[in-house]
Amino acid sequence: MSLRSAVFRSVGGVSARLPRIRGKNRAFLALFNALGLRSQHVCVEAALSRPIAFQARLDLHSWLQRLAFVSGEYEADPVGLLVKLQQSAGGDGYLLDIGANIVVS
Repeated sequence: MSLRSAVFRSVGGVSARLPRIRGKNRAFLALFNALGLRSQHVCVEAALSRPIAFQARLDLHSWLQRLAFVSGEYEADPVGLLVKLQQSAGGDGYLLDIGANIVVS
């Protein structure tokens, strides 16, 4: 792991714990680009908190996964809908988001 990717992993991880402030995600994504990491596959384990709490392994080469890392959330509306569907079916079983590009552990 390069020093630049280690810096972004540390600083970017703080972003998800900060309050929602307009422009926050954009600033952290600009830092990612400024560090020259856009063409690299930087992988992180992240605790995403919205819409439900779960652990995910993210490859920050993907723009959507970078956004999930700095915001601490992943597609709140679709995931919320899937959770409601599961709860309406009794809460048993599993839901698979095929093609999600995020590995949930």
